[in-house]
Amino acid sequence: MTVAALVRLVVLAVIVAVVFYLVNRLVHLVPKGQQVRALNAPICPKCESFRRVVPNAGDNPRYPRRPFAWYCQGCEEGF
Repeated sequence: MTVAALVRLVVLAVIVAVVFYLVNRLVHLVPKGQQVRALNAPICPKCESFRRVVPNAGDNPRYPRRPFAWYCQGCEEGF
């Protein structure tokens, strides 16, 4: 290898290291509190399962959003 090839290789390695460092710093700048948290869905009292329980969006006129926070898609019951 010539000296020019070695210089190019070193410059390329430095650029890769700087990019890796900057990406790593940007990833760690995101505050931990702003990460998406999973909702703990309750168990449906009728189905006795939490698989089809979703947050109530208020789309079903029988179960408006205010009184019922959760909705079971299996038995179509709000609770």
